[in-house]
Amino acid sequence: MRTLFLFIITIVTQPTLAQQTVYTWVDADGVLHFSDSPSNSDAQMISLPSYSASTSQPIDSQDNVQTLVNELEHEPSTPLAKAPPLVITFTSPVHEQTIRSNRGFITVQSELNRKLSVGETLQLRLNNQPYGAPSYNPLWKLKNIDRGSHQIQIQALKDGKVIASSSSITVHLHRASIK
Repeated sequence: MRTLFLFIITIVTQPTLAQQTVYTWVDADGVLHFSDSPSNSDAQMISLPSYSASTSQPIDSQDNVQTLVNELEHEPSTPLAKAPPLVITFTSPVHEQTIRSNRGFITVQSELNRKLSVGETLQLRLNNQPYGAPSYNPLWKLKNIDRGSHQIQIQALKDGKVIASSSSITVHLHRASIK
């Protein structure tokens, strides 16, 4: 609803707009779209108020905006499609894999059952500690990792809270000794 409110505020405050019809729909990933043509079969029509550039009264007065928002809130609306729960699986490395890298490189790649929604990020955890900053990409290139066994897990975060986790895997890194 906040997105719709901001969209209406933007449209209402533009001085060159005449009355227009806008179409809105939610795609399979739960993303809300706006368009001037019904390019989706689920599109719903929204009529925006008319505006005359010669009007001396500004249409963006607080009363006009609040009236428009109240009308939109009382109209029946289609709820946004809820995204399925996120599932994270490792594609590489595999559990108990031995990796040989004298430079201490480990490449971690995962697969998601759906795209990340707005506000969702992925956090790699190495030995129960966050590794790097949260990311939108399910691929990490770990550098200068010490030899030995390491636990790796990926968590999906939304607003700082864990919403999904992969299983934890153990990998064994072998590096040539320095003598």
